[in-house]
Amino acid sequence: MDKFQTNCVIALSAPEIALKSDEVRSFMEKMLRDNMNEFLKRHKVHYDSIERASGRLFVLTKQPESTISALSKCFGINLLYPATKIEYSGTIDDLKEKVMPLCENKFESTFAVRAKSYAGKISSKEIEIALGSAILEKWPKLKVNLKEPKKQLNLVVYADKAYVYFDSVKGAQGMPVGCQGRVHIICDGFENENDALRLGWMLMRDGCRLSVSGSELKELIGYASKGEIMKCTLDEAKVLFEDYRIMGFFSPATDEEGARRAAKLLGQKPLSPLIFCETKTPFG
Repeated sequence: MDKFQTNCVIALSAPEIALKSDEVRSFMEKMLRDNMNEFLKRHKVHYDSIERASGRLFVLTKQPESTISALSKCFGINLLYPATKIEYSGTIDDLKEKVMPLCENKFESTFAVRAKSYAGKISSKEIEIALGSAILEKWPKLKVNLKEPKKQLNLVVYADKAYVYFDSVKGAQGMPVGCQGRVHIICDGFENENDALRLGWMLMRDGCRLSVSGSELKELIGYASKGEIMKCTLDEAKVLFEDYRIMGFFSPATDEEGARRAAKLLGQKPLSPLIFCETKTPFG
């Protein structure tokens, strides 16, 4: 019987966020948490709380599979880990006693232990050695393989609690939607909506909220933090730009002719990244 029961999902934020200053990083992590709240509520996933610490967000939930599914399109998340949260007394012996039962039936041939300790008195290396030794003692046929283990035991450890997980799910990556403000996509006069979808996806992944004229881009709503993409006319967008509520204009043009057509509509040259960019997206 598998004694590992998931009661938490860990969301590891995109590595770009970790490179920011403390103030900017805190802002982006808060925005990511707000976006995660929106995604979970939209998908009607029950959860107790979202806790933020050490570049991670911990979603305490009894619905881990639904949580991972709901957050799969939330930009800003690098990896998702189905985990279990345990409490312990703060000693390695007690941590080992609480973690070892969770390892039943988890290993086949080779394994590794990876720990990240924020406990202060216990180092990451001490945890890895203690648990690795205990696993070998209990299951002597296993072998340690630090480069390519068949299964890896992972721990994030604090002074009185720890999060344990074995597997990971790739997140949407990118930056939290909204952290770069709102931009406008000019779809007026462009018949290939798939190019606009590609462009919109790329902009959202880079942290932008969207407004659009000439189309609705409904296929992108699933990636929007608040489940909406603002639709307005190009003239309305120009007014919003003057009030600094729109930060810039983009065209889905894929050649110079399309860029000139968008520039004529706007009255100035918009950004047209698809002319040069070949980033792979879900829309081609």
